Amino acid sequence: MRALRSYLKSPTVFRILTVLAFVCFVILLNWIIIFKISSELILTDSFYGMVNKPFKERFMLGAIPFVFSKDSSNSLVDFLLNIIIFIPFGILFPTLTKKRTFFRFLLVSFLISLTFEIFQLITLWGHFDVDDLISNTLGFIVGYLFYLFILRDMKKSTVTALYTLAIVIAIPFCTYAIISVFNRWEIYDSLLRQLPAYYSRLFN
Repeated sequence: MRALRSYLKSPTVFRILTVLAFVCFVILLNWIIIFKISSELILTDSFYGMVNKPFKERFMLGAIPFVFSKDSSNSLVDFLLNIIIFIPFGILFPTLTKKRTFFRFLLVSFLISLTFEIFQLITLWGHFDVDDLISNTLGFIVGYLFYLFILRDMKKSTVTALYTLAIVIAIPFCTYAIISVFNRWEIYDSLLRQLPAYYSRLFN
């Protein structure tokens, strides 16, 4: 029991757990957004569905916000899921830095989300979507408010216990994500190798 109390109250342990939790979050975020949960079908359908479309059309596809339809990827369900997956960022990021300015965090969250959207636009592994920018930023705000009004006032030992539980749950998923991406790397490499030809046609 003494060792457990020491573990739960240790600032060093808390810091390490925060970093580990953030690393797990980044791995899972990339697995979901970039690698499409290692779904070859989703990724190849997205790529070959975009490869024959002009760049402007691909950009405009998601440039109009809040266009929800049953046949569109810009569905309300996707919007809500995009909020959920960014909530951990709003919770974890403030604990990693001493300069806890809301607008600074909001800007970082927006830029990270924008990076994901630009990557998908360039690689054709999806399309630029303003709804994703909005929903991801909202997810960060929800997470930050949770940190500000609930987590920050909790005992460090309680937060340490919660982080430990979250990491224990996340590690198997992170392991599976890394292994599945590695096993399917030939597919990702094949799609990336087709990009020079696509952009060559685009600009010639």
